[in-house]
Amino acid sequence: MKKLIFAAAALLSFCCLLAPAQEKDAILSFLKDSPARKTDVKDNFTEVRTPAAKGAAKVNLDGTLLFKAAAASLEMKYSDGDYFFTDNVKMQKTHGNARQVFDLGKNLMMRGLSHTLIYAFQGNLQALAQEQDAVIEAVKDGKTYTVTLTAKKKTPKGLAKVVAVYRASDGAIISMRLDECTGASTFYTL
Repeated sequence: MKKLIFAAAALLSFCCLLAPAQEKDAILSFLKDSPARKTDVKDNFTEVRTPAAKGAAKVNLDGTLLFKAAAASLEMKYSDGDYFFTDNVKMQKTHGNARQVFDLGKNLMMRGLSHTLIYAFQGNLQALAQEQDAVIEAVKDGKTYTVTLTAKKKTPKGLAKVVAVYRASDGAIISMRLDECTGASTFYTL
């Protein structure tokens, strides 16, 4: 009888360990394969930048975002005239009269940022976790899925954590927070 109780307890413990992993895998698979991945996204967005320095003011921005699914490109037009574009080959940022263009084959930091944004819109979070050397968690919370990627190693110019929230109904991204290792963070809402 004791052996039977021990075996049942062991089986129950094993099943409890597998359930979260199976849920995570199911969520990640749904997000990567959902119909939302095949459609372009055009939406208004807000962006809140929180500097690392204590007492520094948050920066609140807004504008229009366009993600082209087939081209895997992201364009953000800010209401103040600033501009951001990336397609995993190049990244362009315009702030006032200053324009910067980055070759993502040569600039690893900007390539990491580009891939973070593009992969989040694509729902390709397992590839992002692998590229960023991050631990990935995924949970259902009511009508949303929350996916958290936490870097295994913190680098001075890298991301410590990425938290992306998706609608459970169709897998569309609705918000994303990028926490830098420096303590600064950027929060996007669609």
